[in-house]
Amino acid sequence: MIEGENLYWKGWICSLFSLSIMPGALFAQSLLSLPHWIEQHAQPTSTSLSTTTNSIDQQTTQQKQDSLNSSFTSKKQTTDDPAKTGTTDTNVSEELTFISIARKVSIAPEQALADLEQIRNQLSTEEALILEIQIIYQLQQYEQAEVLANGFLETFPQNTFSALAHYFHTKALIQLKKTTDFSPESHNEIFVQLPSEYQADLLQVLRQKAIDQGNVLLAIQYSLQQQEVASSFYPITSEEIISLLYKVDDIKILDTIAADYSDIEFIQEELPYLRLELLVKKQQYSTALKLAQSLIHNSTAQTNQARIDYLSDLQRQINTAMQVRPRRIGVILPLSSQNRQVARLTKEILEGLRLGIKNPKNTVEEIPEKAQQPESKNTPASAKKVGELELIFRDSQLNPEITSNAVRELVEDEHVIAIIGPLIRVTSEAAASTAQQLQVPLISMSLTPTIPDMGSYIFRNNQSWEKEMKALARYAYDYKNARRFILLYPDTREGKHKMSFFWDEIIKQGGSINGSETFKSGQKNFHKQFEKLAGMDRYIPVDEKKVMEKFEEKLLPIQDFDALFIPVGKKGLHDLKVLLPYTAVYKMDHVVFLGDNGWNNYLVLLALKQHIKNPTFVDSFFKQASQAHVQHFIQLHERYFFEQLNYTGPTSYTAHAYDTVRLLSALLEQPENHNHARLQKALLDMKPFPGVTGLITFLDNGEAYRESKLLTIQGNKIIPVN
Repeated sequence: MIEGENLYWKGWICSLFSLSIMPGALFAQSLLSLPHWIEQHAQPTSTSLSTTTNSIDQQTTQQKQDSLNSSFTSKKQTTDDPAKTGTTDTNVSEELTFISIARKVSIAPEQALADLEQIRNQLSTEEALILEIQIIYQLQQYEQAEVLANGFLETFPQNTFSALAHYFHTKALIQLKKTTDFSPESHNEIFVQLPSEYQADLLQVLRQKAIDQGNVLLAIQYSLQQQEVASSFYPITSEEIISLLYKVDDIKILDTIAADYSDIEFIQEELPYLRLELLVKKQQYSTALKLAQSLIHNSTAQTNQARIDYLSDLQRQINTAMQVRPRRIGVILPLSSQNRQVARLTKEILEGLRLGIKNPKNTVEEIPEKAQQPESKNTPASAKKVGELELIFRDSQLNPEITSNAVRELVEDEHVIAIIGPLIRVTSEAAASTAQQLQVPLISMSLTPTIPDMGSYIFRNNQSWEKEMKALARYAYDYKNARRFILLYPDTREGKHKMSFFWDEIIKQGGSINGSETFKSGQKNFHKQFEKLAGMDRYIPVDEKKVMEKFEEKLLPIQDFDALFIPVGKKGLHDLKVLLPYTAVYKMDHVVFLGDNGWNNYLVLLALKQHIKNPTFVDSFFKQASQAHVQHFIQLHERYFFEQLNYTGPTSYTAHAYDTVRLLSALLEQPENHNHARLQKALLDMKPFPGVTGLITFLDNGEAYRESKLLTIQGNKIIPVN
């Protein structure tokens, strides 16, 4: 074995050993100083050169090459073994060499730079400069590294280190986010000179840059080249390349990939499935259906059950999409429920839906003078069609399984474009799961805030207790200057949730909760709760009690609070009437009173007027709003349902249902929204819709967003807070 080969293999073995024991964080960094490649190309010189960049500017490339050629023989003799030259003073050269510094670049760049300065004069200009480029790059001084590498390439375009200089020049440009014209194709002669590790690293960087720029075709090309390099540093799998394929959104690009990579089996196998998904996305359903049938036939022949199941499901979706009725909306509600509260809420939602389809453009003239009676709730598949919209009803029967089947029936048999409902949590979750599987937009009327989290096709349009309580708490803290709070809330699910949301926001704002008490809805005596809130049950020393008894003094309430929060809910009118007189008894004249939507009732005025002043409460719907479209809605409801027994006007459930069907109607006016996927995207991208509950948009998770209505009482009116 000749001397040069021995040096190469010695360096190669050393580098493999050093890389194998290197920690994971340093493993990738070791690419910056692969000793085996440098050893192969390094040629230690006896010519002393003291500078790098300055000397490059002073001498021409030809002079450098002549100097190197003339001393070629001496270089061969001047090796790392000083005995061959007869040199005796070799303390520095024995410890510090080109190779030893190269090995330090990635793990100790500062030390490598200091070592380089010690032996710079013993190295050739090219060797010193290529080391300096690597060190400066490793120190993240990318601008200087780019300048030095560019200078190297201009001065030594044909040097054995030129490929390495190209590598660091390209890396520095990418780090600086500058344009680089380097590519494995245009610089193939240079690229093939790099060791596989450097090739893989450069391809990885170029691949990621292509992905960031959205150039999927180029990213796939670099990925395939990475596979060819087969480096252990940046391995690329077929699955990663396939994931890139699924980023393609243009059938013409697919055709290009099919032609360019006709000899790559795994790409050719995946392309038909990608083409199928793109055809569905582009709404080319007839072509997609033919391709799906062909692929099912092939998969059956190959007994690939997973593929068969996937294709069969997609085929069903295609058939559904081809038959969708863009003005037909499904509705799932507990139509036959005997529960009084559920039946009442269902009735309120039905009223809003009926008004929405009777008057999709919100004009009073379209409503008939005489109200028509709604179809029987016991007709599970009843349909109402007025104007352009058609609602297809299904009864959830408060059963999750029945609800799930109803969703599938509405989509596959009735071909609805979207679904409104259900109402309660368990059926909403069941419906959401099936709707997401079938990829049909579903807008739940449930109060459960987590429903939209079940999938990208799931939305919710109803009150948000959390958002309303946070808005009320922030208002009390910021504008009422309340810092100390006491809470009196019903022992119900709604009461507990609202109390918790309010409490958390007050603490977040920096306030304090100085007391909290619960009560049973409908109870007749609140003495115990107010005794505790006012500190009347506090400990009094015996001597003090005797003095108070002697002078017939009474224990006075402690008012260590600024505000009292009472969330009673929509059914809490009776509770307010009973408990509010206690506030006068316990001297709460100057306390800030806070409430929820249960206070937003004209009848509350009678209960509040003689006991408290200027309370603040919150709701999602304010029917006394002055906006014309809100008043139109109130008039429509009155004209249509006034003859009902104990008529009280529309509720928030009525308003939310009305807004839901109207915003769907508005989106469906656009033909491009006449399929499930486009309608889903249109809901997410919807500009603020002017609903009677406010300007409505949908957040990224599908939750409806609107400003909460902060209200107060002035005279004999409920008005918005200024």
